[in-house]
Order: sequence, then C-alpha cells, then structure tokens
Amino acid sequence: MSTDRMLIGSINNQLVLHHAVTGELIDDIDVGVFPGGICMYECGNAAVALPDEKTVLLISVNDEKLTIRRRLRVNGMVFDITPSDNNLVVVYPICPWLEVISTGGDVLHQFKGNGETQPFQYPDCLTSTNDGYIYLADHGTSTVSQLDGRLNLLQNFTDPMLEKPRGITAVSDDQLIVCNFERSNIVLLRPSTGKMSTLLIEKDGVAMLKPMGVSYCPESKTIYVLNRYGGHILIYEKK
Repeated sequence: MSTDRMLIGSINNQLVLHHAVTGELIDDIDVGVFPGGICMYECGNAAVALPDEKTVLLISVNDEKLTIRRRLRVNGMVFDITPSDNNLVVVYPICPWLEVISTGGDVLHQFKGNGETQPFQYPDCLTSTNDGYIYLADHGTSTVSQLDGRLNLLQNFTDPMLEKPRGITAVSDDQLIVCNFERSNIVLLRPSTGKMSTLLIEKDGVAMLKPMGVSYCPESKTIYVLNRYGGHILIYEKK
C-alpha cells in the first residue's frame, strides 16, 4: 500500500493490515471466505478477489482502519485482480478467462482468444503497468502473457526460468518480477526484449520456499516475497 503499510490476505478468512517495517498489526477484518489476489486501485482503496463467492470486495483504508465498501458479483471464480486505468482486470480459471470491469461492476471488455478453445491452463496471477499493459502468469503452461487494455493478446513469454509461475508484479513499465514456484527462484523479465535474469536465488533465502506471491514498493525499492510454507514474508531491497 505504501512504504509502511502492507495489506495481506490470511488463510483464516481475514484481511490483515500490517506495518511493513515492524510487522505490527494495525487492523484486520473478517471477509467470510478465503481471500485471493489483492490490488490497490485508487489512493486508500483496495480490491480483493474472493474466489469461493465469485465476488470482488472493495475495501477502503481510513485512519488506519479497514472498511468494506462494496461487493461486486463477477462471472466466475476470480483468482486475481489488477488495476487498469480507472478499472479493474480479473482472471478466471475458465472462459471468459479475463474481464475488465468497472468499480461499479459493469463488464467493459472480455478476453477474445485466437480461436483457441483452451488458451490457458491455470491462469491465476495478474499485474499491470502504467503504460496500459496487463500481464498474466499461467501456472499450467509456464507462460507469461502480455495483453493490452482491451484484453487483446499481444505476446507470450516462455522459458525454463518461468517454470510454474505463481506470482507476478511490475517494477516498471519494462521490468516484471515473477515467482518461479517450481525452482524457488525470483526472475526479472523485460517485456521489450523478452530477456530474463534470476533476481533472487538460494543464497538469498528463496530456496525451498515455493514462492506464491511477490509485491514491490517503488518508493522504498523493496521487494516482498510470500513464502508458501512457514507463514512469513521475506523482504529484500532492490539495488
């Protein structure tokens, strides 16, 4: 959320607001079901995917307090969510796969494939960049896809370094950080060239973590990596 605030989805059906440096609990709220992906879409506002309810939950943060503003019914089991202009992009495990929705719940665009009946296998992680592109990590095909704001598929990135991606976030318009779930590495991808490099490896404490999520704070140049096991988040400084 900021240099000192972190919003986390908990397995006990809660959203938890933590101090990003000290780890201090600031506030929490019970959302009733397991929360999926989370994104900030306006200053002080967050959108949360609730897969089991086929719902997007809109949350506001005022005076360090979490408040539920609205529930948006969507067209499937929504895994993840990311902002796009003044709207939101959601991803489903089946057709229509991806949709752009307004913060009022209206569907503005749907994914249109190239005639493929199964364009994705397990798409579950999204991010977006300031230049209007949307990126989708497909755990099933070990692929990162680039789409425009109308959900037209532009290009795919595949490489052994992207094996079983389970988290993706943008550092800049031309830098993406991707969790390699299978190899327990963190990969830096440059969409303009398709080039990839390993950002974090075993010596950085990533091995055997099975990283499930990653986030980046541009102001502090801090990378947050969610550990699949052990219930903790690793914090790194990007240099």
